[in-house]
Amino acid sequence: MVPLVNAARRAAELKAGGDAVQAELAAALDRAAVEAAEALRPYATVATFSRSSSVVAAVQRIAEREDGSLRAVFVGASMPGGEGVSAAELISSATGATLARSAQSPRDHNSSERDNLAVSVLPDDQLEQRISDRKVDVLVLGADAVLRGGTVVNKAGSARLARACARAVPPIPVVVVADQFKAWDDDCPPCLEEAFEVVPHDLISKVVG
Repeated sequence: MVPLVNAARRAAELKAGGDAVQAELAAALDRAAVEAAEALRPYATVATFSRSSSVVAAVQRIAEREDGSLRAVFVGASMPGGEGVSAAELISSATGATLARSAQSPRDHNSSERDNLAVSVLPDDQLEQRISDRKVDVLVLGADAVLRGGTVVNKAGSARLARACARAVPPIPVVVVADQFKAWDDDCPPCLEEAFEVVPHDLISKVVG
């Protein structure tokens, strides 16, 4: 909702048609992906949740880098709704990675070569357990909105995963990828749809984009 509101406001400012705003949206997404790819470059194993075009674009850029270390991406199915399944399909298609739809044998980052990136879809509770066991290096989330104080609105279930990262020893960083159209200039979130929740700013390591 927030990106649509901001896009409408920007169109009013520009007094321009949809094409101009669409171009700005695309440029903002690209900038966010570039920043995220740089921030995530050291990590070999990435966990993510739900579906975010910013996260998909960032993972694609990381996979394209010769100096990147990415080996595996674990995507929470994000139930109900199952947006994580389509996110995994998009990541696999964008990167040419192997897609595993079962959690029976998820591949760890130390068991594959750089050019054999694997993407696995996990049930949400199994992704949380993988985080608790420190079998991922970083949790990457998208955002429907980023509030003025750094709190984020994202798919319900995101906060639970972020708390699991905070409890891990040592803690696992939580990186949010969000372009400028996700910014919400208030400390209070917009009216939340049922499927969304607030992720407190103190659970987030960094917002990029």
